[in-house]
Amino acid sequence: MICRWASPESLKIYARHGTSLHINWVNQAEKAIVDSIQVANIPKICNSEGNIALMHAYGGTIPARARHVLDNMDVTAEDAAETPPPSDSSPLTSANAMGRRVRVPAVCWPTYPCLEHNGHGWTACIIALNRGDAATVRFSEAADARGLPFADVQLNLAILIPF
Repeated sequence: MICRWASPESLKIYARHGTSLHINWVNQAEKAIVDSIQVANIPKICNSEGNIALMHAYGGTIPARARHVLDNMDVTAEDAAETPPPSDSSPLTSANAMGRRVRVPAVCWPTYPCLEHNGHGWTACIIALNRGDAATVRFSEAADARGLPFADVQLNLAILIPF
C-alpha cells in the first residue's frame, strides 16, 4: 500500500482501496509502537563500522576489507590530501622501525603483479614490531583484483627497504 512492492500488478490492487484508506493506514503505521524484537526480525548486518569496531575491541581477527572500512571511516578529504611523512632511508632497526614507510620487494610474492615502484615492490607502513626482527606491515596502496586491500603481513626487517 505504501508502494514497497511497486509493480503494475500491485498498484492495480492497491488502487482499489482508495486514497483515504491509504492515508489512514500510513498514519497508523507512523504511530505504531514496536517494543519487542525477535531474532528473526533483526536484519543481518554485514561490513558495518560498528560490528568491525566490536570485533576489533574484543580481539577478533579482522578481514582485510573490514580493516580497510574501519581505518577509513573517519577519513575526510583533508586527511586524504595530507602529504606523506618525510623520507627516511636510514637502516631499519627494531628501535626506529615503528611507523616507518617501507617498500616490500616484489620478489616476496613473485606471482602477484606489482604496479608500484616500476614493479619493484609495494609501499607499506610498519604498524607493529614482533619477536626480534619481525615486523607487521600494512600495505598503503596494494589491492587484489576485487579492490580489497592486501592483508597485513609479518616480514623480517632485513627484507624491507626503507624510503
